[in-house]
Amino acid sequence: MLGYKISKDYSEILMTHGGDNMETWMKRVSSQTTRMHMAAEMLRQGISAIKTLHEIGFVHGDMKPANICLRITKKEKFKFSVIDFGVCQKLPDINRIPKKNKYFCGNYMFCSEMQLDKYRPNQYCDLVALVLIAYYFIYRNIPITKYAA
Repeated sequence: MLGYKISKDYSEILMTHGGDNMETWMKRVSSQTTRMHMAAEMLRQGISAIKTLHEIGFVHGDMKPANICLRITKKEKFKFSVIDFGVCQKLPDINRIPKKNKYFCGNYMFCSEMQLDKYRPNQYCDLVALVLIAYYFIYRNIPITKYAA
């Protein structure tokens, strides 16, 4: 993130160009060892990115492979970026009972049980989504939950 601005009427986040998304990289990388290395680095950088987002008072709420981009730097290092803040919301007050949304918000495959139960996303939801994305990137499926068919 290059910077952000929060005002009464709007919020802006300025990002660098992220590269291709994780869905595209899944098709390119066949080695499970390489995918594990990439997933570990994505988790490390992703946690840092969402921590920054949470510190400025927002939750992403729609984490999925299409919203995480990767580029390789000149020094052959992986650089991940979180994108698409279209459903980003102000963080709910942690001292209050979580509120339910009228409709589901997020991505069914990469969300927490809380979101599936239509609760407003919070920090926990972003973290669960990152872990599910890393697992999916390595194993090409997701762990079974109580909501799986």
